[in-house]
Amino acid sequence: MQAEDFYEIVAERHLTSSMIITSNRPPQDWVALFPDPVMANSALDRLAHHAHHIIIEGGESYRKKLRPTYSE
Repeated sequence: MQAEDFYEIVAERHLTSSMIITSNRPPQDWVALFPDPVMANSALDRLAHHAHHIIIEGGESYRKKLRPTYSE
């Protein structure tokens, strides 16, 4: 149901407004997250149309770096 809701948002906003989407998965992995591969490909096509892709590769997670250390 969440995938269908996401698709509806993408379909309604396509060519009418901007969207910023962040993900920890590459777009090619998104197809498996949708119950219907046709819906997934349609959403990805609409997102990729006129899109600017920014891929950020980093090191260790900030949450992991900043978590408190406990001494035993």
